[in-house]
Amino acid sequence: MAALNGQENGVKGHHCTAFIPGIGTVDGRTRPAKAYEAIVNALVADLGGKNAISRAGQIQAAIVAGDDIDPMQYQSVANAQGRLLFRLGLKRVARDVTPPLADYLASKAEGAG
Repeated sequence: MAALNGQENGVKGHHCTAFIPGIGTVDGRTRPAKAYEAIVNALVADLGGKNAISRAGQIQAAIVAGDDIDPMQYQSVANAQGRLLFRLGLKRVARDVTPPLADYLASKAEGAG
């Protein structure tokens, strides 16, 4: 489920590539590609590893990694997950993330200096 595709084989001109959503394909040896792969791998590890993740989680991790997914399978899993959440009575609740005015003004003052 890594973002890297291909293999580094030592042949000049052949190397790994990484697809970073919003950026595109980059050389897998670059810092951004390595950082992106580390983030994807950390997210998967935080969820208990590839084998512990639900099918929905695996599909979502694949999307984040920039891997190709089956849209029909994704839709099926997303619908099943939505029905399950509805049955459990779980609803999305917006959380206020607005910082206090004093903190906001302090951050703006720091940025100006």
